[in-house]
Amino acid sequence: FRAPYTPRGGAPPPHEMNSIWVGERVATIRFEDILSNVIQRKDAPAWGPNAQFRYPMNGTGHIWEKIFSELPKENTRLNARVAAVRTKKGAKALELADGTKVPFDGLLSTMPLPLLLRSLPDEPHLAPMADGDNGAADHSRFKHQTCNVFGVGIEGDQIPEALNGVHWVYFPEDEYIFYRVTVLSNFSPQMVAKPFQQWSLLIEVSESKHHPVPRSRAKLRALVKEGLVKSGMLPEGAKVVAMWDKRLEDGYP
Repeated sequence: FRAPYTPRGGAPPPHEMNSIWVGERVATIRFEDILSNVIQRKDAPAWGPNAQFRYPMNGTGHIWEKIFSELPKENTRLNARVAAVRTKKGAKALELADGTKVPFDGLLSTMPLPLLLRSLPDEPHLAPMADGDNGAADHSRFKHQTCNVFGVGIEGDQIPEALNGVHWVYFPEDEYIFYRVTVLSNFSPQMVAKPFQQWSLLIEVSESKHHPVPRSRAKLRALVKEGLVKSGMLPEGAKVVAMWDKRLEDGYP
């Protein structure tokens, strides 16, 4: 499973990776349990690092909206592009694209690492550390995938029986453009415009030099929908009431 799935999921081929990531991404298994479950054709519902978890009724975005609402309004800015991060002692500040300077004592950055390294004019020796050829738009040494996310809203108050209780479905096969489909409305019935009258899917399509995809958004949408029907995730003839997509240049590292 891992050999074909890993590059489809956006990561480099297994031979380019070390084993550190296994600790948090792959649950410990017992061969005896696997063999027993296969023979008895039985699922292991409690298996995995996220077998149980909390999920907000209105989706994970509600967490960040709540946090943002609690921040002091005078200290929040939206749509403010950082042009440089100044780090000289006594003059630490963010330089914004409009010329504004925002001083800081300590900085917690969520910038992609190559962008941060290239945004430190007071530390010129750090910028070359980002240089490389990862095959992505940032032309850096750091490997990451670009994630194309699709949301599909479907009319109806009943999802297919086979998807009852299902959260994530993984696709290592090359015949599908996507590598993971989430039955989002199974997390919360509020994850649709009309609760209890619709259900929804969230689809992820990775993009990297190891897994190129069509540049046309229309073509990519068509391939996603075709794959959903072929895999049984979307019943033949189901009424799709909405389809949304977004390309995230910096997906999973």
